[in-house]
Amino acid sequence: MFMKNLLIVFSFLVCNASAQNITDSLLLYYPMDGNANDLSGNNFHGTPSGVTSVPDRYGVPNSAYYFDGVNDYIDFPLNDTLKPEFPMTISMWVKLKTLQIHRNKLISTDFVQNNYHGVRIAVSSDGRVSTSLGGGIGGCNSYNRLTFKTNELMLDTGIWYHLTVVIKSGADIDIYVNCNDANALFINDSGPSIIGYSNYASGTVGRIDNNTSLPPYYNWGYMDELSYWERALSVAEIYTLCDSLPLMSSAPSWDCIASSCVDPGNGSGIFTALSSCQASCGSTTINEFNAERKLLRIVDVLGRNAKKESNVPLFYFYNDGTVEKKFIIN
Repeated sequence: MFMKNLLIVFSFLVCNASAQNITDSLLLYYPMDGNANDLSGNNFHGTPSGVTSVPDRYGVPNSAYYFDGVNDYIDFPLNDTLKPEFPMTISMWVKLKTLQIHRNKLISTDFVQNNYHGVRIAVSSDGRVSTSLGGGIGGCNSYNRLTFKTNELMLDTGIWYHLTVVIKSGADIDIYVNCNDANALFINDSGPSIIGYSNYASGTVGRIDNNTSLPPYYNWGYMDELSYWERALSVAEIYTLCDSLPLMSSAPSWDCIASSCVDPGNGSGIFTALSSCQASCGSTTINEFNAERKLLRIVDVLGRNAKKESNVPLFYFYNDGTVEKKFIIN
């Protein structure tokens, strides 16, 4: 008698260039590099109020924004183009200062007093990411919204997370944490399954309105690289959003060690973005298709260092700049 282990590997190769243009139907992109300028090409520049430029998740100065939880926000320009119907996608990097529910209000695409409108993204006190559709039928209550909340991959304070919300319809909303499906479930709200928009209010980042007797709720934490599409991103495209390069940017500065390119953010030694890396280091010695690649690092879905193990999804980083997501069934 013998035991036979079944080994199944689901492997996704994440390359720096995607077969589909990630910027297709991109409405706006705020890299938050010291301003709220839109680099999508649509010139939907935001108007910041009170926010502070801070280092991003790699420690690069003036490359993210800090919201103080009191009165900091960024307003979208008032434009009907920024109020699309289904489908749509919104993504961003966030780091929370607290899990107080009234301090984790990330975005409202139609900021209307005492009346839920547009799309609202927030984080609950248990770390679940929520997405609500405001029906615009009056009042800040469960009768005027539909809400989905993540059931896995809860957020904690002091950690950078990437969030992606894909809204295909009022009955089909997916929420990804660090580019992994976090199993968003419908909450027992009873609002209409449409998005109600006003014709007089703009969207806003870092705050969500409450009602006429209370001030708005504000975000307390950090945010970076807000992106907004008028389409549903594919799973393959979502994976690319967790790469170390911004969505649209000039080539970064790389640390060069022995003519090799090393991510300068945390010294982890992850080789990425080969073309810009080689341009900075003046080297073409890294072969993206090198069969003799070496494993540099394994991380879990929350970005923490991990060891190779079965029955959990893990990311494997190699020295040729590739990343594989593997789920090994043993």
